[in-house]
Amino acid sequence: RGVGGRETLAQTLAARGAQVRYVECYQRVAPAPRPAQLLDALLHDALAAVVAASSEGLGNLARALEEGERGQLLAVPLFVQHENVAARARVLGFRDVIVFAGGDEGLCQALRRRLAPPT
Repeated sequence: RGVGGRETLAQTLAARGAQVRYVECYQRVAPAPRPAQLLDALLHDALAAVVAASSEGLGNLARALEEGERGQLLAVPLFVQHENVAARARVLGFRDVIVFAGGDEGLCQALRRRLAPPT
């Protein structure tokens, strides 16, 4: 697991009689604090959607922007694959959260349904 990772898997395995030892083999690091490309896309209304794979990544994204910049991001449709990430997104203030299932194919279908121009 990563440094400071969740306990869920270990607790579940231990409850079933397994002996669990952690090997912390990676560390999560937040990206650079001022993502210029994201700001440029927001300023030029060129961001059609955001995809977040984790609550932590979503938090990093929100923290990378200053308060005044964050409002535009929160209005962009946000696609997530899990309800836990969706709940975190709503706490952060995202207004248009779409939960999809089915991995990459599910994401592509959700993007087409949500972003395709009307026919």
